[in-house]
Amino acid sequence: MNLKNLLTILIPTCFTGSTSTSLIEWTIASIRGRLRIDAGICDHIIYYDHKEDDNRHKEHEENLRSLANELNMSLISKVDVGLTTIVKETVNAIKTPYLLLLEHDWSFFENIKICDIIEAFEENCKINYVRFNKYENVGRPPPKDCPTSMHDSIKPEFDIKNCKIELLKTNLWSNNPCIFRVSKYKKDWMPLTKPQPGSGGHEMEITAKYWEDIRKYGFDMAHREWGCYIYGRLGDNPTIYHLDGDNQNLWDDRIQI
Repeated sequence: MNLKNLLTILIPTCFTGSTSTSLIEWTIASIRGRLRIDAGICDHIIYYDHKEDDNRHKEHEENLRSLANELNMSLISKVDVGLTTIVKETVNAIKTPYLLLLEHDWSFFENIKICDIIEAFEENCKINYVRFNKYENVGRPPPKDCPTSMHDSIKPEFDIKNCKIELLKTNLWSNNPCIFRVSKYKKDWMPLTKPQPGSGGHEMEITAKYWEDIRKYGFDMAHREWGCYIYGRLGDNPTIYHLDGDNQNLWDDRIQI
């Protein structure tokens, strides 16, 4: 499978108080180690969103640029655009049908069969979004009306035939690490978003519409239109870990990638 023509990896990043690139290096190392892919296999975009152009931001940008050049990745740097604009600009610019959204402070726990995931997308038009769970895949009944918290209600998927990966239906669209179908995002989800600084205006706006459809049509019918899934089987352990960009003590040791 030629992932170069199928998948782009977007790594949004921001200034966390340190000019070090250690945090994003953890994330990139997990892509290489757990997904077994690098910038030679598919395009990686580091998008640096920062508040102001003072010396510390400039130093951090230069460190990111050096890292991107070393790893043959693209670097985009803009002031205070926010995650919604980052994703919108990226999906409008790329040529691949799928995007992996992976913010700078996540690390994969488990080996991920990335080619099998992309093959599932290619062979099943009902799959539009596959997210990697930071929690155990615990089954909950599908909601009869709007859920009140950003936690998944999930159930097994039995309708997709001859699929090499296990998937669980979910009632939630989240910015947490996920792969989505670019055409679906541009047509149905991007118009729901509200560009603003920071991470707001994105996942909650999309999920609110999903919940509205669940209330109106019921979970199964709404899900057939949305096609949102969790990767793995019921009972599987978390596949992704949040490094927490605000807690520098967790990650501020340079690693080899």
